Amino acid sequence: QCFIEFGITLHAYERMRQRGINENMLKKTLEHGKIEHEGPQKIWDPYGRKLYTYKNMVIVTNYEQNRIVTVYWKIPNWDNLEKNQKKYKLLL
Repeated sequence: QCFIEFGITLHAYERMRQRGINENMLKKTLEHGKIEHEGPQKIWDPYGRKLYTYKNMVIVTNYEQNRIVTVYWKIPNWDNLEKNQKKYKLLL
């Protein structure tokens, strides 16, 4: 089994705190998550990004620097919910 060490941006750390995500959840998602690739993101991520998805958690990483840039919960119809309805269920 191969392990990659990731750094974490201040933005990602703030989102973790805001969304109730801890380091164990990150580790589980990075170890067991499905990996997808996104194309280049203008000038800040010219080589693209990797997304790790495990159950309903998503970690977005900077492709060439192994840095976590954000984390979020993948929730169906999230954009259509009213603010007071946006409660998530932890599946990890």
